[in-house]
Amino acid sequence: MKTLKVLFAVLLAVSVLAGCSLAPDTVGVTEDSVQRTVTTYTETFANCTKTGTSYVSGSFVGVGGWTWNYVSAAWSGGDINGKTPVLGKGKSPAASVYTTVNNGVGTISFKVKKPYSTAVNVTLKMNGTTIATITHSSTTAATKGPYTINRTGSVKIEIVQTSTSAGQASIDDITWTSYDGGTSSSSSSSSVSSSSSSVSSSSSSVAAGWVRETSTVASPNYPSAYGNNANVTSTFSKTGATKVRVHFSAFNTENNYDKVYLKTSSGSTVATYTGNKGAFLSAEVTGSSALVNFTSDSSVTAAGWKIDYVEYYVTSSSSSSSSSSVSSSSSSVSSSSSSSATPGSFQEDFSLSQSIRDYYRSAYGLSGSALKTKLQQIITAGYVTKSYSYLYTIYADADRTSDSKVWDIYSDRDGTGLNRPYTYSFGTGTCGTYSKEGDCYNREHMIPQSKFNEASPMVSDAHHVLPTDGKVNGMRSSYPHGAVASATWTSQNGSKLGSGTSASGYTGTVFEPINAYKGDTARIYFYFCVRYYNNSAIEAWESMNAGAKLKTWAQTLYRQWASADPVSAKEVARNNGVYTHQKNRNPFVDYPVLCNMIDFAN
Repeated sequence: MKTLKVLFAVLLAVSVLAGCSLAPDTVGVTEDSVQRTVTTYTETFANCTKTGTSYVSGSFVGVGGWTWNYVSAAWSGGDINGKTPVLGKGKSPAASVYTTVNNGVGTISFKVKKPYSTAVNVTLKMNGTTIATITHSSTTAATKGPYTINRTGSVKIEIVQTSTSAGQASIDDITWTSYDGGTSSSSSSSSVSSSSSSVSSSSSSVAAGWVRETSTVASPNYPSAYGNNANVTSTFSKTGATKVRVHFSAFNTENNYDKVYLKTSSGSTVATYTGNKGAFLSAEVTGSSALVNFTSDSSVTAAGWKIDYVEYYVTSSSSSSSSSSVSSSSSSVSSSSSSSATPGSFQEDFSLSQSIRDYYRSAYGLSGSALKTKLQQIITAGYVTKSYSYLYTIYADADRTSDSKVWDIYSDRDGTGLNRPYTYSFGTGTCGTYSKEGDCYNREHMIPQSKFNEASPMVSDAHHVLPTDGKVNGMRSSYPHGAVASATWTSQNGSKLGSGTSASGYTGTVFEPINAYKGDTARIYFYFCVRYYNNSAIEAWESMNAGAKLKTWAQTLYRQWASADPVSAKEVARNNGVYTHQKNRNPFVDYPVLCNMIDFAN
């Protein structure tokens, strides 16, 4: 059995001491006393108990307490270093391994090999955004990466076998570093690395070195394909800097036709980039400013590119702030800088579509109770109340499996929607009377309608009312969702009814969904708590106080569930489907990081 590797390193807190100097190439001295602690984790898959060459789906708790999920993976026949998942080829849904960590990702690498005769092709994704596409044609394992991510908060790590022509892929020893973005006594989050940096007790200035600042800029419509005939220019500038360089976290354009030009402030081209390059640091531009100009031709597009930070070479720390401006002849690019952000504030995710980002526009930069209030306003405004019977119409758009059956979280066994003991078709099989599982399906209020006296709009809000098997729905009754210590009844998919665990903080009767839907459940509760916060119709019950305020045990447990079971494609599709009819969204599906930014108990 392989063992957990947790390599803990503190990357220098700045000590202002006379005569204190930094060793060459040391990273971690930070402007304005920014400090960062980094932990390195390696997932070895040693905790997974699955064996055999059959392709199966499931989950297990791995390093750091995070739940790892696997889809269409075999657990024998392709070992790299002990226990190794082998991702199947041509699977639907695509074979993958994934988890969500809650303390950010700095860098990531992993081992890969082809277990059989056909070369490997896998995709590394972070929060659904492609970081790199990796090919490997040897039966000898190789380490791919490290890839620089530098993303704070909740991050979904995913490795997917998406190619129908490539062979099975053995994946092992996924190694990543945490990333907290740094802690600062000021609004700046810039970091400095230098070959000859020094700190003096008589001055807060830092010797010559590279200053890093977050600045998110992307091609139009990223990560969806940019349009034809684009011409977009972004300017990065810092007073006192002598050199500038930018970091592309992703880069994929039509090779030789759609190009990014790195230029000086006068317009002279320093470097030209095109094709599929993944993540990389650009060439250096002499001076205090650099221009990034993107052009596309009249045909063929691609996913585009994203810049996640810019580095300035300075001779001393400067109190002047950097600035970024964007101009365009045919498209627009949005940018943000962490230097102006409130620590812990809600930030725009440029990997999302423009329409979704715009939906939350008024909430960016907020935190605490102000953020909660604004989110409530956003998801309430424009809400279209539908009738209770209309829910079945919504389900046809929001809860459809890939084989066009009703997606029931209480019967599906593995999160795919396809592994179930019985099925229901839209337009038939609805009911209110049942004697056993598989008789019919009806409408499950995740927050029981008895707790708000069947009042509107809660009674027909599809974000918390799901299609489920009638019998299982009845067994769940009005009990809260929780962690079962001892089951008194278990459904055919493994959902359980029984007494709660003492560790969860509630030992009364609870209903526990399978692991694949615990995160879904948590994010539904969070939605309800924000949408109906302080609503006088919401009564107190086992998991919730009056006014849709979670009790402490529920908030703690549901946050754990949300972290262990990240947002799935099914949740994204459901969120979009409900929005089509109700015209409001579940923000905790679009932005999972919000699960830990909102107080649902007060």
